[in-house]
Amino acid sequence: MRRRRVVMLPENTVFAGRYRIVRRIAAGGMGEVYEARHLETERPSALKVMLPHVAESAALRERFRLEARAAALVESAHVVEVLDAGVDEATESPFLVMELLRGEDLGRRKARLGSLPPEEVATWITQTARGLDALHAASIVHRDLKPSNLFVAERAGEARIKLLDLGVVKRVAETAGSTAAVGTPFYMAPEQLRNGKVGPPTDVYALGMVAYSLLVGREYWADEAKASESTLSFALTTLDGPKEPASARAAQAGISLPAAFDAWFAQATAKEAEDRFPSAGTAAEALARALDVKAESPTRAAPEAPRREASPEAETRPALAPAEPQTRTLSLGGEEKIGPPNPKVLPAKEAAAISQAPADEPSTKGRSLGRKIAAALGIAALAMCGVVLLRQKTEAPTPPPKPAPPVIVAAVECTAATITGPGATTALSDALGKGACARLAVELGVVWKNEPATRLDVNAEIGENATKVTLGIAGKKAEGKGATPIAATNAAIQVLLPALTRPAPSKAHLVAWGVPDEASAFRLERLVRRRAFGFAAQDGVETEALVQTNPTSAVAHTLLACDLRSHADPTRATAAKEKALGRLTDVPKGRASVLEGLLRTYVQPANDDEVGRGVTLLIQSYGELAEDPDFAALYTSCGCIVTDQTLPMTDWLAKRWPTLALPILRCAFPWADEDDARLSRFLGWTSATLPELRGLWVETLLRAGRIEEAREAEAIRRALGVESATPAALARDRALIAFASLDGAAALEAAEEILGEPDPEANHEGATLRIGAMLLSGRVDDALAASKLEAGRQKALGREKQAEALAEEERRIRRLLGREKGETRAEGERGSLEAALALETRGSKQKAEDAYRDCLVQPWNAPFDAIAARVRLAEILRAAGKADEARSLDAVVDKAWAGADPGLRDFVRRMK
Repeated sequence: MRRRRVVMLPENTVFAGRYRIVRRIAAGGMGEVYEARHLETERPSALKVMLPHVAESAALRERFRLEARAAALVESAHVVEVLDAGVDEATESPFLVMELLRGEDLGRRKARLGSLPPEEVATWITQTARGLDALHAASIVHRDLKPSNLFVAERAGEARIKLLDLGVVKRVAETAGSTAAVGTPFYMAPEQLRNGKVGPPTDVYALGMVAYSLLVGREYWADEAKASESTLSFALTTLDGPKEPASARAAQAGISLPAAFDAWFAQATAKEAEDRFPSAGTAAEALARALDVKAESPTRAAPEAPRREASPEAETRPALAPAEPQTRTLSLGGEEKIGPPNPKVLPAKEAAAISQAPADEPSTKGRSLGRKIAAALGIAALAMCGVVLLRQKTEAPTPPPKPAPPVIVAAVECTAATITGPGATTALSDALGKGACARLAVELGVVWKNEPATRLDVNAEIGENATKVTLGIAGKKAEGKGATPIAATNAAIQVLLPALTRPAPSKAHLVAWGVPDEASAFRLERLVRRRAFGFAAQDGVETEALVQTNPTSAVAHTLLACDLRSHADPTRATAAKEKALGRLTDVPKGRASVLEGLLRTYVQPANDDEVGRGVTLLIQSYGELAEDPDFAALYTSCGCIVTDQTLPMTDWLAKRWPTLALPILRCAFPWADEDDARLSRFLGWTSATLPELRGLWVETLLRAGRIEEAREAEAIRRALGVESATPAALARDRALIAFASLDGAAALEAAEEILGEPDPEANHEGATLRIGAMLLSGRVDDALAASKLEAGRQKALGREKQAEALAEEERRIRRLLGREKGETRAEGERGSLEAALALETRGSKQKAEDAYRDCLVQPWNAPFDAIAARVRLAEILRAAGKADEARSLDAVVDKAWAGADPGLRDFVRRMK
């Protein structure tokens, strides 16, 4: 009997008869995690439920059960506590209930801050080692230790590491001769990759790799992973363990490590398990000595950055992450520099407590001497108290200095960034400067512009694998580090924000957002703009938090409904839609129209009539909201409707709101490719306000024949490290540019990058682009073989539509080459090459010539046709006496088909 499937659990659902769902927290490879409360005790907890697609696997159900048992057997402050476990009777889904943690994992912390200070790393490694030693004492090996499985939990003013995801642990006694390689390649020990016997040294190896990645801000094997063609080839390069000293690799990333760390790292990550440290605790102690620091546990939780006003806003600002604790010093130039505090400074009371801590095994003589010292210290302390009391009688206390009030910024003026390091160009400087301007303005809730306002100065030092960005505005300075220029910019902005504020909004502004206070209006406005400009992922995480802090907001529920709809969660999407519709009376008519239009057009429409009503409302909202600076962001927050009005509307809004109208441009740009004047106007607007957006429209630029502009747009987007620029998306753009340039080798290289993606849609696109690259190069036999394999793979995955599309294209190529007979397709169904061949056969030379020229554009759609048409067109032109153009076409074919199948060009000449 087939088990019932559990889809995402709606809020207020009662699960397993005793837990009420509050909200979804996250989703992972095996399960989804929810915040839940016990019906009787009201204790908040994290509920992990196995995902539907793995719930029927006995092996994975057993692994899930083992996670509960493993965690329950271990008593450690550094292992996540399991409160309950079982199988829900209604759904037959296994579940775990764990303590609810607040904070962030070290993976996210590293991505946000880059390299961490040695004192901090030693502390986290020491705490991690305590958790590992507790696991190992219970004969349990974690086997998947990595920064994202080390959670910095904050509670009662302290922060401590909690080991997460014990779903892949196994008892040492049960894993002798195990053949199941489980783990993450960056941190996996050689014995895991060889499917050998794992044990505590396996976790020690991972601990060494984690320490390196936290200190340097990137993984030890990062370069090998980048150069590898697949996960398998990457794993093979790491089988023998590290060869190059850690300090040498760190220096390439601009990080200096002490020589003693090399010896520590070499022992922690030794190829043979018996050569590593005997325990995680021993390794942690040796690390502190190698780094010449003192590791303490637990540490004090990082204090929250000062805010403009008290509000629960921290829960709704996760994308740039909370700011680090800050100290302020005045530089010689009079600028206030904001940065992290010295982590070694302790309060006097805490320092005293540490100095008075007793030794583990004091001798009698030691205790006697200690008493004498304590007595002497006591007398001295009494004497000092007398001096202090006398001074208090005669001197007035010195009041502590007041913190400087935040600087008011009404608008941000953009300038090109000053960049040093490899890859610095004028175009990159311009894009980074304006990108930093836009991100700071959105975080503050103001506009950015190229005309006089409060000027933002941006300086970037770009290294091979890391960037440092310094921002200066209104006498304030802040630094940020990150793997990319955008990541470093975001880090610097978070440090800078507490020193800045915007003018107080008007009452009309609050009414426009349908909220009673400034904090709520800011949260809504900020998220709407961040999504509209592509600075935040529309994955539902931020909108879930926004709804929690603004439960009566029509805007918040609308955004959540849109996110849930795009993530195929119809039940919750409909619930959010109804809540939003029920709150529309709280916002002005114009905003109510655009919100209702979005909900009825995009979110679970009941029928075509509802869609029609939604589109009508969206069109109507333009007339009602044209003067609203956030109209464009609201209008595009769930999707994009393009009508005859859209392009003229975009032009009008560009003049009214040069920066805040950009979301409409994101929607309209692809529709301007046939109007060269408008396309040039749109490109000029983008370059003047947010140049990185050009990278969204590589295919549009290629369709318009602007190959070099497309190439520059992709390169800038990649160099900046724009938030939404995924490796797969960038590789696809590079593939399209290669197709447009008729460069089969470059197209093949980019296609194979996408082919390695785990997502089925992405790797299928990579496979089809790879087949196209072979056809572009004239390697027809290889392409047809690859097509047959991919069609079979898609069919095995149950993706019949994709398999049939590949099979049909394969049959078409075979028919063109005379390798397969079949009925000629009807005239209206023929592609451009088939139509041109038919016209040429009938003697319609001019029409055939025009049809062949149609094949030359968008070669990524029909790569074989793009070159074959040039062969045929050259023959027509030669016969017409146009020898120069014919020779030019021949040269293109010579280059594209330099490695083509033998005789292919001659066969194409004879093709009918």
